[in-house]
Amino acid sequence: MDTDEAEGPGRPEEPGRPKEPDGPEGLGRPEGPVGPDDALHRAYRRVRPVPAQTVLLMVSGALVVASAALMASTSEPAGWAFAATATWIVTLVLHGLDLWWTRTLVTPDGITARGRLRTRVRAWHEVYDVRLEPGKRPQGTTAVRWPAYLYDTGGHRVRLPHLDEQQLLDPAAEIARLRATAARRGLYSWSPRPDLEARIARAARRRTAWQRAVVTCLVLMAAAFVLDTALLFTDQAAHASTLVLCAPLAALAPAFFAWDRVGEGMWRRTARRA
Repeated sequence: MDTDEAEGPGRPEEPGRPKEPDGPEGLGRPEGPVGPDDALHRAYRRVRPVPAQTVLLMVSGALVVASAALMASTSEPAGWAFAATATWIVTLVLHGLDLWWTRTLVTPDGITARGRLRTRVRAWHEVYDVRLEPGKRPQGTTAVRWPAYLYDTGGHRVRLPHLDEQQLLDPAAEIARLRATAARRGLYSWSPRPDLEARIARAARRRTAWQRAVVTCLVLMAAAFVLDTALLFTDQAAHASTLVLCAPLAALAPAFFAWDRVGEGMWRRTARRA
């Protein structure tokens, strides 16, 4: 798993970190008094312009919701129209929270990650590491390529919003400065813990298994939709809800366990060769 380059002894240097992405400079803003240790008074929020794709998505969603509301006022909406409208509303709300609510706050007391619906706080003595990890960014999207995550001493992972290449010129250097300042003030120290690294790696493999299981269910759902459509042209009864929704969702747990076993087997073979 990738980690950042840190300042101080015992921290290995690893390649592959983002350095200077295209775009204007965007730095975490100081929080509190400015002084020699102002790196521990930072707030990371969206400071760059909203991408055009995101604006187009939000405008399209607003138009769909307005059109659905107008149709509902003149006639009773169909079930699929209600579901589509609800989906668009949720999408708009989540994007709005990402843009104007989420942020990462750093103080001498610890690190606060304000997510969409949940705020998590870790004191410095609870912080094991802060890392940039490659994100699952599909081509042509505005998703973050190198999101930052905090790992606490229990092995839990916390996403740090806006501490990434979209808002900072060099997020790896920014994280290194935070760690160095906290270490200089005696708030934080890093030393490798094999047991914790093994737990973190295991959690990463489980996340990969869940992602593959979800993709498997989506493929089954698409296949079931095609089959259900084909049944419309025959004399056989089509059970759309059971075939398109229930069957793929019932396959989610078995698919996860299957992909998890596959991933663990691949990891063991790789570990033996190493």
